[in-house]
Amino acid sequence: MIDFAFYIIWAGYFISLYFVIFWLLALLENGYNDSVAKKIKDFPVVSVIIPAYNEGERVAKTIESAINLDYPKDKLEIIGVNHGSSDNTLDVMNRYKNAIKIITYPRIGNERKGGAVNAGLKIARGEFVACLDADSSIESKALHKMLPYFEDKDIGAVLPRIIPERPKTVVQRIQYCEYIVVFFFKKMMGSIDCLYTTPGPFSLYRKSVIEKLGGFDAENLTEDMELAIRLQKNNYKIVQTTAVEARTITPSKFKDYLNQRNRWYKGALFNVYKHRSLILNRKYGDFGMLQMPFIPSAAVLSVLVFSIIIINKLIIPLFDKLEAWYYGGFNMSPLIEAIKNFTVWDINLDFMFWFWLLILIQFVIIVWAHKVTKRGLFNEKVYTPFAFLFVYSFTIFIVWWLVIIDLVKMKKQKW
Repeated sequence: MIDFAFYIIWAGYFISLYFVIFWLLALLENGYNDSVAKKIKDFPVVSVIIPAYNEGERVAKTIESAINLDYPKDKLEIIGVNHGSSDNTLDVMNRYKNAIKIITYPRIGNERKGGAVNAGLKIARGEFVACLDADSSIESKALHKMLPYFEDKDIGAVLPRIIPERPKTVVQRIQYCEYIVVFFFKKMMGSIDCLYTTPGPFSLYRKSVIEKLGGFDAENLTEDMELAIRLQKNNYKIVQTTAVEARTITPSKFKDYLNQRNRWYKGALFNVYKHRSLILNRKYGDFGMLQMPFIPSAAVLSVLVFSIIIINKLIIPLFDKLEAWYYGGFNMSPLIEAIKNFTVWDINLDFMFWFWLLILIQFVIIVWAHKVTKRGLFNEKVYTPFAFLFVYSFTIFIVWWLVIIDLVKMKKQKW
């Protein structure tokens, strides 16, 4: 009888190793540092749009970071969009009414953040437009470092690196490590034009391109990813820079973290399906052949591999023990003795060597990512990289399972 579980698990390991090695080779070939170090020749008008929904506690810092941008004030336009908030967001925005434009955009039907950004786009006068999430902030020199990239007319968007703001809880510290590692991979992906999202914390766009593409998808769960796919589809480049830092607030509780990732992953699947014509389409280069198929395959493999490991290596052996206990007349002595002598090595994985090899490779990547981003490996807490290493992968499996369950139940996604 064919052991399908064995082959699925090995396929998961092989594909994981393949992508890790592929991206590392891409990094070695293309380098890591930015190639653009030019100064702005002139100062085009830039509009910063801040969409806010019930962000009264945090939007003030966001607005102030936009106001404090080191850029000629007559060439900088800041637009605050109150997206149907029920808290004091509008009152906080009004404190800055002498420095920013404020519009109120109601929450219409299934519209999400994309609708609010589009409302800002309609009145924006800038040649370039930045979207700044209301829970994020940006460094003052950002525009000086990002605008020179747009001398290349094929570039549609430039992205900063994103770092979590003041991590306090264990969940936030794991995300701190995650953001550094994800940025590391995004820089590699950018080297072969495979970036698939333009995040909310201060992605900078060429406005004419966004207008040509019809703006943001107003009802999309992950409008920043959907727009990035359309940019790729229309042969516009997305640049990930190392020189600019944006900071963002991350979920402090595990439940909130799962809900956020549930929306992100679900949105990713919807967007891949929406633009499924790109999958394995050589017309779109590495993006179509590598990045687009990776998202659904990661979902399927995550669910299958994790489920098979749990069932084959934990649940079935547990039932075998219980069955033996039952036929042994519920004699507690052998069971107690087995528990006393149990070690992690008793989980007899035939592929244990490859498991630890993947762990080792991931640890090397974590160290490397912290080094190139000039972040100390133990800046936060000593346990942070290890918590990320052993917890994060399992969290991904859990989130993908929740996504699959929601899709089967046809559960409506809340914001």
